[in-house]
Amino acid sequence: MFLVLFGILYINNYFFHNKIGDIMVLVYIENIELLSKIITYLDYGKINYTTNVNDSFDVLLTSQVNNRALKLINKAKKVIFIAYLEELKIFNNKYKMDNKSMVYNEYMRNLFNNCNIVITSLPYFKKIINVKKTVVIPYENLCIGICKNKLFNLRKKSVAIIDSHYKYLSTYFEIISKNTNYNFDLIGYDIHLNKKDSRLLNDIPKNLTLYKYCNDRLLQNYISNSQLVVFFDNILESEKYLNICLNLKKNILLLNSNLCNDYFIDNKNIYLFSLDSFQKKFNKIISNRVCNLGLDSYNLVKDNTFEKIADKLCKLLK
Repeated sequence: MFLVLFGILYINNYFFHNKIGDIMVLVYIENIELLSKIITYLDYGKINYTTNVNDSFDVLLTSQVNNRALKLINKAKKVIFIAYLEELKIFNNKYKMDNKSMVYNEYMRNLFNNCNIVITSLPYFKKIINVKKTVVIPYENLCIGICKNKLFNLRKKSVAIIDSHYKYLSTYFEIISKNTNYNFDLIGYDIHLNKKDSRLLNDIPKNLTLYKYCNDRLLQNYISNSQLVVFFDNILESEKYLNICLNLKKNILLLNSNLCNDYFIDNKNIYLFSLDSFQKKFNKIISNRVCNLGLDSYNLVKDNTFEKIADKLCKLLK
């Protein structure tokens, strides 16, 4: 009787405390911000993990592109690569033909081919990375609820322009000068300007207010009463800015790029423009000849909650 009871207690302890069949995940991420976020997801999903590269492990979860990562990849039974930190570099090097870019592209191809799963933030990268198991897990929406109890003065004719590095001053200064019945807020700053752009800033229109780089809270204040947000920035470089605009349900006129493919759809969930079509699109929107797509844009990010992002990641690890 004693032996039977002892055996039952031993089996219970073995199954429930040692967790037979559980995998050990090595998290090798050197970026502190991303590492902290990933660990909170794994804690939420009750995933066994270690950050010590000398520990034994089954699955490697990494975002690193270095020799140590390659060595760890060769040891792992399963490799999941989070491409967030490399996406901008991948995008910028994709169509370049110089030796440095070609070496980088080839290196990344080889790395991805040795991974079981690659996680990206945008559908565009599924085709670029070209790995069978490429999964889109968007950035967590950290701005959920920022519109709550927020009052908007939409009677005020106001347009916000986001051009963080003043790359397109000449594109919209003419628009600003012609539309004197609108107030324009320009968010951005750069001291390295050519003579033409410097002259523009030395004689800014009276209906234009300049704001330098700002934090999330200030940006919300600057664009809250805007009827339209014109977004010139690269959507990866200014992901946080764009996310705020989406959460505020703003009508957004976004400079089109390949990054928008299969995500932002012109006239459906956002308004896209090229430099050639900018003036025409802008005039059409402010003259109320199109629908406000603010709610449709917001629907793209409203479900990117902590819990849902954590669940998606943890399911890949089990």
